[in-house]
Amino acid sequence: MIISEKHNFLFLHVPKTGGTTAEAALSPVLSETDTIPLRSQMQIRRLEDGAVGRRPNVRPEGLSDAAWLKRHRTPQFLQNITRAEPGVDHLTKHSDVEAVKAFFTPEFYDRAVKCIFVRHPYERTYSAYRFKMTKSKTSDPLYEALFPNGQPIGFDAFLTSGLWRRVLAARPQFHWFDATAANTAVYKTSDMGQALHEIAETHLALPPEQVAQVDAVLQEGRKNVSTRPDEWRSMSAAARKMIDEIYSKDFELFGFE
Repeated sequence: MIISEKHNFLFLHVPKTGGTTAEAALSPVLSETDTIPLRSQMQIRRLEDGAVGRRPNVRPEGLSDAAWLKRHRTPQFLQNITRAEPGVDHLTKHSDVEAVKAFFTPEFYDRAVKCIFVRHPYERTYSAYRFKMTKSKTSDPLYEALFPNGQPIGFDAFLTSGLWRRVLAARPQFHWFDATAANTAVYKTSDMGQALHEIAETHLALPPEQVAQVDAVLQEGRKNVSTRPDEWRSMSAAARKMIDEIYSKDFELFGFE
């Protein structure tokens, strides 16, 4: 997620839609006190639990201001646009639109351009399944359900069992979209290059040299790209039917077929 008070801009990071690439492209052209790529809930918990040896509200000796601000929950420089208590309340990397709306003042939320990327539900759901299956460790609360008797669960079973409900990356994308809000921009992952150029040029109003810098990141290649990008096409007819039902609102809102 990216927050920019200077540019009246919010980038809501919908899981498995190319958000990591978007953040990599936009963050370098925005200043430290102008953008915050937020940490995940798990990373915040690890900080709180002392996994890195420090509490998040105690600045480690030798850590720069910039690095510290990225670790802090709600930096002081956001105090003019948030209803949260600095150092206590926080958003996370994938906070949905309801959490974002509650976090900021109505004035900032209403005037900010709220950008999201969305991805075809077939492709995204399968990507979420593959990601969970390849990244899960035995300590994962879902591990036994994903690997009953040590064997990986199939994609159809992932859907029919309801396991998808417990995987953030499989949550329907409309949860990150405010259909009633002004200044909302929705882009499709398949059009990422053109979309990021438009965001940089129009919504952030960056000078040409910085727009070119954003374009250059895309030329280097996307981040976290699937090693099996077309495998989802072989999913069963039953799986497609279930996705049609589960993500019916995504199909309707975002024009997917």
